[in-house]
Amino acid sequence: MNSLSAVLIGGPADLPPNRRLLRLAAVEEVVRCKFGAGYECFHFLGERMAFDPSVLVYEWSHREEAMSE
Repeated sequence: MNSLSAVLIGGPADLPPNRRLLRLAAVEEVVRCKFGAGYECFHFLGERMAFDPSVLVYEWSHREEAMSE
């Protein structure tokens, strides 16, 4: 099975660069990235990197706080 490359744009400035590069099994509408006490949410808007169209671009949309149990 081939995986897709994706990059996460925007969101917290302190989200490490190595967390911004992903391999996905399929195109997903939303990618949730665990960070701190919650999740950073990135949406795929159909864009790809200009220098490499095989890389999907996900843009930050919002943060979800983790629910305590």
